[in-house]
Amino acid sequence: FSPPWTNHAMHTFVLPVLLGEALVQPHTFPQTEHALAALGVVGLAYLSWIVWVYLSVGIWVYPLLENFSPVGLLGFFCFNMSLVSLLYLLGDKLNSYMWRQTQ
Repeated sequence: FSPPWTNHAMHTFVLPVLLGEALVQPHTFPQTEHALAALGVVGLAYLSWIVWVYLSVGIWVYPLLENFSPVGLLGFFCFNMSLVSLLYLLGDKLNSYMWRQTQ
């Protein structure tokens, strides 16, 4: 058992650390096509695991998912995959912008 605030802290504390790292260390991003393909593979694997757990045990890993119809789940998963892709592209652009200014 872990209190709900620990889950929230674990998932949100990463953001300030990542932003701080972006300010002090430039990153080399792979080609966009390769990166998005890798994100897609990892994302599909993760979503497959979520669905597999539900089909095996009958419990959603994330209780929110029980509120969706099958079509709603598909839409939710597609939305999340799109959001992750957009965040990757944003990170790439911000990194390029920040470190071009200092060169």
